[in-house]
Formats: sequence, C-alpha cells, structure tokens
Amino acid sequence: MMTNCENNKILIIDDHPLGCKVAARLLENMGWNVKTAYNGYDGLKAAQEDYCMILLDLNLPDIQGLELAQKLRDKNHLKETKIIAVTGDVKHGLDYYALYGIDAILSKPFTAKQISQLVISN
Repeated sequence: MMTNCENNKILIIDDHPLGCKVAARLLENMGWNVKTAYNGYDGLKAAQEDYCMILLDLNLPDIQGLELAQKLRDKNHLKETKIIAVTGDVKHGLDYYALYGIDAILSKPFTAKQISQLVISN
C-alpha cells in the first residue's frame, strides 16, 4: 500500500464533491485515511497536518492550483510529501509542474487502476 511514508494519510483538494468522494472511497478501500477539502483555502488549513500525499486539483475557484502547490511545498512539514496534480487539462509536461512543487500528474477522468498505480508508485 504505502512506500516510505510514516502515516497513511492522503489529502484531496478538489472543488468537485462527487469526484472527491469517489477518489476518497477508492483510496479508503486501499487502506488509506483520507481527508477532503473542497477549495484551496480549506485545503491549506487541512495541510497543517502531516500527509503522505496530496491530490491537488489545479483548477480551484478560490486559488490557482499551482500557487497552492507552492504554498503547500513551503510548509516545512510537507517538504517530503508527494503532491499530485489532478487535472482534466494538462497543458505542460511534468518538468514545468515540478517548478511549482508537483511530483506527478493524474489526468481526469481517471480510473481506479490509474489512481492505485500512482499511489503505489509514489
């Protein structure tokens, strides 16, 4: 299930409640403890805790996902946390997103197999 993470917590930040719930259910069925936030500022508040991984929608209504990724990455306790960009509109390669602290990209819509593989490999 997990790689080198000391806890089994994942934070999902996405403004689409149904998508959050589906992803959370998939991850919970894999043994993860999942917390969800439906906007960027709530996600930033939730990120006061430690997480193994953060799934971050890049198109949030209140703050741009890349800006939020930088804010998350700037938190000392999240320096090693994997941040996965979740988007239906991949405009650049991973090298570009990595400049903002993104470790991987998950394209929407994704399958259960894709999210499983991504979580296991990170």
